[in-house]
Amino acid sequence: MLRYSILASAVLLATLLAGVGRRPPPQAEPPCHEKPQLVPSCFKPRGVVRPATGSPSYRILRLGTKRILGVEERSDRLTGFSGMPQYLRDTIDLGHKEIRADFLVCPFTRSQPAHMQMVCVDTATHIESRHARFFGPE
Repeated sequence: MLRYSILASAVLLATLLAGVGRRPPPQAEPPCHEKPQLVPSCFKPRGVVRPATGSPSYRILRLGTKRILGVEERSDRLTGFSGMPQYLRDTIDLGHKEIRADFLVCPFTRSQPAHMQMVCVDTATHIESRHARFFGPE
């Protein structure tokens, strides 16, 4: 009888410990266009997003212009918002990729000449990825 009690206690303890340290399944991130701090309105540039040295660490070069959009890095853990959808971050971070795509971005700051406009990326379509070069002096 004592053996069964010890065995039952061991099984119960193993079951409880198996759940310790596990995170709940990730919730889907709310889309960027629902962030309360945005400046109206979202727009659709064709561009290349890649890792960059400095801050922000992801930037979008708008193709056909000299404008660079900074992707907001801060995420709000309470609301689940982040600056870029997880699938884009995973593609870029896995092997230092750059992504050329049609983006839907929503601005946090107004566009000003000679200033980087801060945005979050809502979606990307027509995605092409390749090995990245960092923005900066060649």
